[in-house]
Amino acid sequence: MRDDRIDEVLPGTGTPSSVRLLIVDDHSMLAVALARVLDSTGTFAVEGVCADRAEAIEVLGRSTIDVALVDLRLGGEDGTVLIREMRVGWPEMAVLALSGASDADHVGRAIDAGCHGYLLKGQPIAELIDGIGAVARGETAFAPDVMEFVRKRSGQPTLSARENELLRMMVAGATTMDIASELYISGHTVRNHIKNVLAKLGAHSRAEAVAIALRRRLVDVSPEQ
Repeated sequence: MRDDRIDEVLPGTGTPSSVRLLIVDDHSMLAVALARVLDSTGTFAVEGVCADRAEAIEVLGRSTIDVALVDLRLGGEDGTVLIREMRVGWPEMAVLALSGASDADHVGRAIDAGCHGYLLKGQPIAELIDGIGAVARGETAFAPDVMEFVRKRSGQPTLSARENELLRMMVAGATTMDIASELYISGHTVRNHIKNVLAKLGAHSRAEAVAIALRRRLVDVSPEQ
């Protein structure tokens, strides 16, 4: 059942420009805790916390929601059914799967249902906040643990570990000799690896490869701690 105290403990602290959220998860303690954190940011306004499809549909019928966070296991219900219903009935709303499962079956079914992203409950809260913000802006957001599966489904190239390393260094602006020195390989070997990376990405130059990598989020460009 829905926690009716939510309106008391989560009074909606956001401004009119806040991203309005709906959380659908039958683990009430986790859902309420997440709602408190998100509502306290000032960026998000949690409009409802629901435990099942019926409660979610009720909230959607009386509230304007920007992003719905939906667990894939809602008691005896399949969350992907609700995701499909949301995508048809509220096409302007972003739907984000938030699950504890990262296997190909769950991720694949969520993508097939039309979700705009798939995040994991075990991710750091900062990553969850970033992901929610991304789908609110019309982007997609997938947890690192499911990205390889997502790329294979979307036809994105699968680079080797060494090729990924080179691509990351290229994005950071490293020259051929920089890469050779860092990885203790010859310049000739670096150029061969770069040639393979360009071929897999369908790029005609290093600059185009970097642009593709950034656009498709093929590498993590966050600053190292």
